[in-house]
Amino acid sequence: MLKNKKNVFLGASVNLPSISKEVSKLAAKEKKNVIIIPAGHQGNPKEYVLEDWITSVLIARKVSELTEFPIVTQDDFWDKTIDALDEESTLEKLLINSPNGRYLAELGFENDVIFSISVDKIDNFLKVKKWLKIDGYNCVKLE
Repeated sequence: MLKNKKNVFLGASVNLPSISKEVSKLAAKEKKNVIIIPAGHQGNPKEYVLEDWITSVLIARKVSELTEFPIVTQDDFWDKTIDALDEESTLEKLLINSPNGRYLAELGFENDVIFSISVDKIDNFLKVKKWLKIDGYNCVKLE
């Protein structure tokens, strides 16, 4: 589905403002909708990783603020997520205590987990340059 798209970016909370600004500029310039898809879980693309879901919600909210584009959802999950994320301590607790956050902390990477949930630490982001298949795996070459 994404292979046919002209612009595919990879964003995270650490580069939330820069990715949101770039996507907003592009959407306004090309007058096209923005589709934000959280990364799936390997082996089950319909299962989202908590960190990626939260990041996608934060990016969508920021893009909507910058462009005044409406956010279209199919149920009330968006509103419930926004309510939970409006409390910064809740966001931090969710991410640090997520299965991946706990696992990385157990491996000794607790400082990396804390850094990765920070907002606005990095000004750049990645864009997909080329789609590849390597040893049967779908991969991307990044700019």
